[in-house]
Amino acid sequence: MEERLSDVELQAYLDGELTAEEARAVEARLETSEACRRKYEVLKAAKEALDLAAPEESTLPVEVEARLEQDLDRRMSRVVPLWIQASLAAAVILFILVLVFKPDGDRESKDHQARNPQDQVLVARAENRLLRMTFVKEKKAATLLHDVVFTLELEPKQKTFNVMLPAREPGQSPEALAEAVAKAMPEMPEPSTLPLAVDLKIHTPAGRRYEGRLCYPNNAVPFVALTGVGGKTSWTFRLSDVFVATRAPVPYMVAWERAGGDWKADQMELFRRFEADPVPVEGKKDHRWERYYPVEAGSYRLEVTVAGLSRRHSWPEVKEPLRAALNFRVSGVVGEWGPEVEGLKLRLAVPNLAYPKGKEFPIVVQILNSAKIPRRYNFMGTTLAEIPQPYHFRFFLDDDLEAAEVKMTAKEGFIFSGRYGFGPHRPGTLKTLVVPASWWTRSGKPLNAAAGLFKLRCRFHFEPTSVPADDPTYWMGELEAPPVHIQVGSGG
Repeated sequence: MEERLSDVELQAYLDGELTAEEARAVEARLETSEACRRKYEVLKAAKEALDLAAPEESTLPVEVEARLEQDLDRRMSRVVPLWIQASLAAAVILFILVLVFKPDGDRESKDHQARNPQDQVLVARAENRLLRMTFVKEKKAATLLHDVVFTLELEPKQKTFNVMLPAREPGQSPEALAEAVAKAMPEMPEPSTLPLAVDLKIHTPAGRRYEGRLCYPNNAVPFVALTGVGGKTSWTFRLSDVFVATRAPVPYMVAWERAGGDWKADQMELFRRFEADPVPVEGKKDHRWERYYPVEAGSYRLEVTVAGLSRRHSWPEVKEPLRAALNFRVSGVVGEWGPEVEGLKLRLAVPNLAYPKGKEFPIVVQILNSAKIPRRYNFMGTTLAEIPQPYHFRFFLDDDLEAAEVKMTAKEGFIFSGRYGFGPHRPGTLKTLVVPASWWTRSGKPLNAAAGLFKLRCRFHFEPTSVPADDPTYWMGELEAPPVHIQVGSGG
């Protein structure tokens, strides 16, 4: 008889209450049991609905929010049973009543809201004998592939030492970091210096949990000191400054969001952001440390831990680590999964529903490997088969798939790396491909120069020149993605 996970186990997993070993055991069962995955999806949908009770301030257009709310209602009615929906509605009403009628002068309530990582808040605080910590997320709605920004503020409670965050390589242990800092930093008279190690955990909408590090890659100096003796000092970092231990394929991104929300086609940025030689994770040969980008829509949680290093010289001793967490949502227009073909299925997404005419915007193509073995295939490059070049997928507008084909402009070159192509696509992981709309034309005009509400579809079609007969992981075939609706020409 199949061993199933209980509701209690799944709820503890969703709430982050399991140990790392227990969480891995749950994830292993989810990968092999369809019944467990269905139960997990129901509980996760219920949790996300509760998270939506106190949403963050949004900068999305009104029409976009309305479409997303309609899509959520449609998904909830299909996935969640009526008795759960009724319970959620009652919980949301009760939660809103508490928010409305709680007196503003209730200091204890406000402090709890700031500290409790389960609350939808933008600020979290913690303190110990030596330090006060404030963890802040910028008050701006985040979308798919959006580089969410956080600020970590530290305030010494004893004005007798400097606070510093040493440079740390991916995978470097606190003990090794302490040794490196001790060698690089001479004995210092009072006021002494307090070096700290920062660790993070990212919880994704799909229930994945990533161990993260705040790193300073390519930094030649031995450490980065935060200014000031005593007083408050802060450091602002992007989510992509967090390196995570992962086995998922590296996102292939040739469109990037710039300041002000504009997107730009830039292939070289792909190689600037991702390390040429990723650092392997000790003890896990198929994992490595990579920058993190949010490629799923839904509720995220970022936990931060600030701890002292092994005591050296005159460093103050930090006996109690500081811990805080923030919940935040990532929105996007995400299509349904298409039919599964030998373990692979395809979907489309865009960060927003509407884009101004003539402005660049990204099209996100995602492939999920549900097979029990890795899959090897390519999505760009040249083969002897008659397939679209250089990318192996086609876009279509509206319902006439042949008459409405969106073709890639021949003048655009591309940069190819085997790391993004035939590298193994691990079971249970998502491969994300991001291309700029301006690279694709319809009737000779770039897709971002169109105007109107369109139904965008995608077909991924790969046929290699040859397939090794003794390697079952190689894949060839065709995948279809159901459509997403996109408005082009808004505000333009």
